[in-house]
Amino acid sequence: MTPQLVITGRVLDPEGDPVFNVLVNVMVGRVVEGRRVFVRSNQAQTNDLGEYRVPMLAPGRYVVCVTAALAIPASFSGVMGAASNGIGDGCYPGPPESRGGMDLPAGREARVDFTLPRVSMVKVRGTVSGMPKGRSVSVSLLKQNGSAGTGPARQSGVRPDGTFEIPGVASGTYLANVDYFEGNLRLTARTQFQVAATDVDGVNLRLVPAMTLLGKVTFDSDSRSPAPTVPNFGLSLREMDNGNGGGRTEWGQQGAFTIQGVPSGTYRLQAFPPQNLFVKSATLGGRDVLSQDVVVDGPAGLLEVVLSDTGGSLDVQVEDSEGKSTDGWVLVLKDDRQIAVSRTGGNGRATLKNLPPGRYFVGAWDDNQQVEYGNPDWMRQYGSGQSVTVDAGQATTAQVRLNRVPVP
Repeated sequence: MTPQLVITGRVLDPEGDPVFNVLVNVMVGRVVEGRRVFVRSNQAQTNDLGEYRVPMLAPGRYVVCVTAALAIPASFSGVMGAASNGIGDGCYPGPPESRGGMDLPAGREARVDFTLPRVSMVKVRGTVSGMPKGRSVSVSLLKQNGSAGTGPARQSGVRPDGTFEIPGVASGTYLANVDYFEGNLRLTARTQFQVAATDVDGVNLRLVPAMTLLGKVTFDSDSRSPAPTVPNFGLSLREMDNGNGGGRTEWGQQGAFTIQGVPSGTYRLQAFPPQNLFVKSATLGGRDVLSQDVVVDGPAGLLEVVLSDTGGSLDVQVEDSEGKSTDGWVLVLKDDRQIAVSRTGGNGRATLKNLPPGRYFVGAWDDNQQVEYGNPDWMRQYGSGQSVTVDAGQATTAQVRLNRVPVP
């Protein structure tokens, strides 16, 4: 059994007194689409001595964040637009967006203490319109740090006249979000805004129905065989603002599909066609969604996906530092995106079929889940490989050395 990792510590205010009932978030590093981000792994609250303990953690890279600023201060100055004082947030060894973190091995008991600063806090006011008559909703306020928030969402009910007020908000970037579900109806509203030294007024959110995108899959083939029947394959939109799914996909006949319940946001297409096919192109209302992210905030047009069977293949031989065949994961990359991945057999060989024609980088690692291929600095240190060109209907060969991913 692997010994557990434990993180303990104490949280003090600027005067050195313990702060109790403060939420401590332990965030662990994960590689998502080639970039390391920190996601919440576990959490705890401080006791009356300001102490906390988070046990049963796996080895990894961690950031610890304290979110005392979410506590509503006892009183405000009463001066319009003036800020109150409260206890601020803190992260160690730095904010999640810095992508640093502590590398902690198994069996370690790490201690992380905080002395939190005193910061200015203000009120956030706004309105929510478009609410169903006789229904109630709440506003969720989440502080943004790169791709992750450091604490739980602040919640505020919306008054019958549509107004809301959230006190005790420290400076930073925030996402205000409203979601309403009833049966098959989904209404959404969201906006991002900045908080500085004075009260924020005019955060207006209008609930609108989540969108339904219409789509069509077609074939483009140079072969003389008739086009195959369009299969139902994995196809979805990934919301880049928070990593959530962008609605649900339902298949119709002859390649028609819909993606229902899509809120406004920035999206990336994810498609996993059968192994004998590849996605040749994908456009949403004429905009390329295969190689770039797109913003969807209204009628977007038809999502057109073109499949093809005219790809090339890539035969890769993986060797260790002594030139012997070895097991590993082969990744095919293009423009900081993963195009294909395959595990080698015992002979160190992997064959990747039906790749779109083009120029690629191919490398091999012992752990494909930890490859930061979107980080140039990381790749320069741990990402040797080979550039190859794949032609339609042709087989290309490559020989690469196995890279070792550093572990805590």
